This record gives sequence, C-alpha cells and structure tokens, in this order.
Amino acid sequence: MKKLLHLLAGLLFAVLPSKAQNGYTVDPNSVINDPTALKSGEYLIYCEASGKTPGFLFYKNDDNDRPFRFNNGISITAGYVSNAYYVWTVAEVEENGKTLYTFTNKQDNSKYLLKDNMWNRNMAISADKEIAKLEAVPYTDEIGVKTIALKLPEQITPAEGEANADPYIFCNTAGDPNLSYWGSDNPKGAVHFTFYPVSETSSPAPRYPFLLSEAPKDGQFAEKTYWYFLKLNNKYATYKEGSTSIPLTSTNPVNYGSFWAFVENGDGTLTIYNAATGTSKFFAAAANPNTSGTSYPNLMEKATGVTTTWDYVPVSNSDTKFCLNLTGETNKYPNDYAGNGSIAFWNATGEGSMFIVEYVNLESTIAAIRTNQEAITGAVGTLASESYANFTAALDKGTMEGLVEALKIRDLTGTTVQFDPSKYYRLQNVKFGGIFGINPESMSLKKETAMDPSNANLLFKFEEGANGKVKIYHPNAKLYIGTAGSGESVPLKEESEASEYTKLDWGTGNFGFMDASNLDIVQFGKNGNIGLYRNSDGAGKGGDHAWYLIPAEEIDVNITAAGYATVNYPFAVQLPENSSLKAYTGEIQEGTDGKVLLLTEVPEGKIPAETPVVLEGAQGNYTLTIDSENTEPSIPSALAGTLLPKTIEEGTTVYGLGYVKDVIGFYKMNDTNRTIGANKAYLPSSPVLQGVRGVTFSFGDNSGETTGIEDVTSNLAKEEYYDLQGRRVMNPTEGIYVTKSGKKVLFTK
Repeated sequence: MKKLLHLLAGLLFAVLPSKAQNGYTVDPNSVINDPTALKSGEYLIYCEASGKTPGFLFYKNDDNDRPFRFNNGISITAGYVSNAYYVWTVAEVEENGKTLYTFTNKQDNSKYLLKDNMWNRNMAISADKEIAKLEAVPYTDEIGVKTIALKLPEQITPAEGEANADPYIFCNTAGDPNLSYWGSDNPKGAVHFTFYPVSETSSPAPRYPFLLSEAPKDGQFAEKTYWYFLKLNNKYATYKEGSTSIPLTSTNPVNYGSFWAFVENGDGTLTIYNAATGTSKFFAAAANPNTSGTSYPNLMEKATGVTTTWDYVPVSNSDTKFCLNLTGETNKYPNDYAGNGSIAFWNATGEGSMFIVEYVNLESTIAAIRTNQEAITGAVGTLASESYANFTAALDKGTMEGLVEALKIRDLTGTTVQFDPSKYYRLQNVKFGGIFGINPESMSLKKETAMDPSNANLLFKFEEGANGKVKIYHPNAKLYIGTAGSGESVPLKEESEASEYTKLDWGTGNFGFMDASNLDIVQFGKNGNIGLYRNSDGAGKGGDHAWYLIPAEEIDVNITAAGYATVNYPFAVQLPENSSLKAYTGEIQEGTDGKVLLLTEVPEGKIPAETPVVLEGAQGNYTLTIDSENTEPSIPSALAGTLLPKTIEEGTTVYGLGYVKDVIGFYKMNDTNRTIGANKAYLPSSPVLQGVRGVTFSFGDNSGETTGIEDVTSNLAKEEYYDLQGRRVMNPTEGIYVTKSGKKVLFTK
C-alpha cells in the first residue's frame, strides 16, 4: 500500500538539511525502474521496503555502524536538491559476463555501499570491507509496479548461519531504516529501488518548492505543465463539482479534482489551475473575504469582484512549505479554518495556512489507477462494463486530460454495478485483501487468502431488512453471521440469533458492515483474521473496515484425467453450453453380475439446488453459471451430498468417488481417510449394497436398458474375459475387463 501511495502521491516533501549555492537538478518525470536502463551516472535513489517509511537513500556521516539509510530528508517537487549526501555516483562494472554496479556517495567519495557478510545486521563501515559490486534485479509487485532490487552476485558466508546464496539488500530499523544484507530466493521482501538522474548545477535554489508551468495557450494547457497534489495543513485539497468550497481530506482521494498547476505571472503573482476545470477557471476568491470561516476560495471564472491571482509567501526555515495571500488583500491567507473540512481564510500564517505539494508522476498515476480499477472490476459500486470500457479508453490517451476524463467517469458519470440481494457475493477486504470464508470447526468467519472460483464456502448472501440493515447468510453452512465483542471473531448462528448489520456505503465500491453495538467487521492486519472492531477506528474508504462486494455469478469445477467429478451445491447451477460436460443423478440397480449405479442425465444441464450429481466430461476446468432464480426442487437420487466437509463415523459404510486401477466408480471408504470434502456427492450405505466394495457406473440408453460397467462381487460367470488391450485373461483379478459378448465388467475382491 505504501508503494501505491508513493505512485499516486509523487515524491515527498521534507525540509532540506542545508542550503547550498551548488545543487542538482532532477526531473521528477525521469524515472529509471528497469535494470536495462540503469547506466553510469549520478542519481537520487528512492527506497521502499515492507513495513518501513519510504524515502531517499543518504549517507549518515556521524554513524559508522548504520551509515546508509533512507528517509524523507529531501524533496524533488521543485526539480532541485542541494544536499549531496543524497546523491550517488553509480558506475557500471563488467565482471564474469554480468553488468554489475557500484554506488559511491557524492558528498564523500570515500564512502560506498559495502560488500558485507553480516547479514540481517548493518552495512557498517570498516576498513577491511571492499566496495560492493551489485547485480540489479527487476521486480514487479502484485499491482504491476516496477522497481529494482540489488544483490551481491556471489555467495557470501555470514558470521552466523549457512552460506547465503542470494544476498539481497534488505533493511533494518523501522523508524530509521538502514541497509543490510539478507538471504532470499526472490526480491519480494528486499529494498526496492527507483533511480532519478541528477545533473550538477551552479544555479541557486529555486524560489518555489514546485516547478512552474508554462501559461496555457488557446484554451489548452501547455506541454510543459507540471501537476501536483496540493496539501493545506497536511490535508489534501480537492476540487468537487457543485461544492461552494474546496474540501480538505486527511487521505488522498486521487479523484478528478486532485491535480493542480502553478503559473507565474509577469508581476510575480501566481495563477493556480485545476485540471478538472481546464483553463477557463482559476483558484480564486471574491474580493475582501472575511477571516471568520465563512468566505471560501474556489475554482472561478474571471469576473468583476473576483481575484484570480495569489502572492507567494515563503515559510522561514523550510524549503517545502509556503503560504498564499490573495493578491491586493492584506493578510488574507487560505487556511484549514478550525478544521471545518474546507479551505477558508485566516489573517495570519501558521501551520493551518501552510501548503506543501506532492508531484504527480502522470505515467505512474495512470498505471496505478488502471490497476486498482482492474482489481475490483465487477464489484458492487464500481463501473459497469460499458462505463469501464470508456474509463479505460480515456486512460489510454496517456494525458492529464484523459486521466481527468477517466476519473470523472469513475466518480461522476459512469454507470455502476448495482447491489442485488437475490445474488450471491464474495467479500474481499479493501486494504489487506483477505476474503470472507468460514471455519467449519468453530463455525466462525475465517480469512481466506485466495479468491478460489471453485470454493463455494466463499459465497454469502444478503437478506435486506429495514433502514439499510442486512442479515448475512452463508448458504453452505445454512447459518447467519452473528456478533461478538470488540476484537473477537465473528460467529455463525441460527437465524434466530442472526445479527442485523448496517451496510455502510463509503463510495467507489467500498462497503462496511456495522452491528448494533457500532462494531465493524474488519480484517486484523495483513496476516490477521476477520473479526469485529469499533467503528470509530479505521472505518471508511480504503481502510481495513472496508469490503468489496463481488457478485458470484459463476463457480468453477475441475474434471481430472479420470473424466469424472461430483458436486452438490446449495444453489442451482447451469452447465456450460457447447461443452462435453454432463451431469447425472444415480439409482442403484441389480446388474447382470453385480450392483450398478444407473446414471440418468440431468435435463438441459440444469442442476437444482442440493442435487448431488456425478459430472462427466473431458479433462479440464469448467465454469458453471449460478442460477439464483431457479427454485426447482432437488432431483431424487441414490446419491447424497455434502455442503460442508463431512467426517464419516467409524462403523458406517459409505462410498466415495474413486479411481482404482484405471476404473472410476464409488468405492468403500477406507479406515484412515474418513472425510468427504465440501460440496461433494457420495453413495451412502443401504441394504442393497450389503457386502459390496465398489459400485461402478452404468448409463441409461434410449431403450431404458443399462450399458456400461458393472460390479462383480461374487461367483464369476462362465465367460471368456479380455483385458482392455484385447488379450484373453484366464484368471481375472481386480480391474475392468471385457467379455466375449462385449460387456464391460469390474472385478473386486
């Protein structure tokens, strides 16, 4: 998540440690995240690691034990840095047919990243340690973001433990991360690096902590327009259509009104644009605004009595913070007035009047927004198919105008997937990705990590009540979600004890579920389970209290090489058209030489709810359609079915689908494995099966007679038997054989 925020929010934004006449220019758009593009030169190096605050790599000259760290001690939003401790000289080295890299600090070229055998320690400076020649390894995370990991290309022997085959650069110390080595078979947990080329300059530090855009021309933004997220008192300022003020939020909504640009006028004042309103409107205010919290700047057209320019007011001892004063007015500063949620005016500078900016990398922002939407396509509250197509077409333009168009479709004009209580749903946590499942032993909610399309235990249904309240039903367990105390797991209960939850709509497909005690269903951290927690902590869009509701309109089933499977669902399903898949119910009959299970095909491939069936088809994965409108009763059958896993008591005989010596059938369960999986069919014991070890299949033909494989349990008939290769067998053992008359028979012990 921190990586995603980095992409959406640009690069941060802290006070430069020192001012210097000589500095370094950097283009925030020039990003190297592919090893093939990394060449010798000077760079700022952005570092990200799981559980650590991201930042730029620097040499800390007063700590030889932990000298190589990263933090937010510089900002590149103005395209300029002055602190050479953050600048690194990267040199390519060819060795053993590989391109390797060395890293030397610009401020002190005697300091370099070291080859170290102290894994999971610190890359401490020592005279006996040589410069590290590191291999650059490409890494792409789960949302498609590309970065570079670094590792030593050869084995090293750590001070403790086994030789380390893949010594990647990791980091220690969450509060003040420093580099170290750790062995890993992949770069996922390593530090992930992004490189920004710099050029040394003798020009003084710029006046502004942002890049100035060229003035618009002919109603269009100039090619050199630099976009920023704008924060006031550490809250994001975002234009909203129809609002009389500019809202402020503690988290970045990244919507159509999030993007701001600055143009310097000939008189030294600033004109500020928002991408959502184009070049015809400006960040402006009516003349002589009051400072009592009831006058608001907004995006306005030029008009009499409207001031559209601002005086830039620097903040002492800060290279990143600034204030704005309405041109022509005295002490009229935009302010987070009393934390009222919108920009108003105040008569003094101070924290509440201080702005900072975060640079918007257009390419990365478009990629992240596209990936986020792809991940939740089809969820309730997200874009329906036609609007989603328009959304992606707008993003494909690769421009700020296209990005704003896409976000307006997403946030304003697009048609969204509607909630339908007649459907089944899978629920996934917005922040951590955990999925609603159940623990059949404790009968409580359980976090699943994989969105398995074949797992019916992931499906839930909502029963609507009054005032937006719902009961949440689990069809496999035939139970409802109950409630418990804060911090406890969520139990499953009978309907009489079901809890009513208020369904909270937080926008963009984010939903919460709050019980009568104001406890929300949450996921307790990335590796935590699902439970209940008070609504006030972490509730809202994007948090661990928020869930995606993904309509479950299909369920998958796999047919193995044996050609058969069994299923039993709590809902009706439709077999796919134009496929080899067929479904059968079963009836025990007396065959010529033993017991057979007469299989009768389910008409039109429509399997009613709780109808256990045998599936026959070519090997492969099949997608069945869930038919929530099919209320037909189950079809009578000799087969029984499970919804949850079922353990068979000792002494009870049942037959499960098996593949024994190349023969498929229902075979007596052994004494060691007595559990039948969820949503399976099996053959229960009955008097007619007394003494039978296995029952194989026979298919009803058009004459009503049975053909196929029969079970031979005693008294071999006076017949000639042949194996499946056509060779005569004088003393048949277990297996399938063909008689002289062409009948297939199964011999069992």
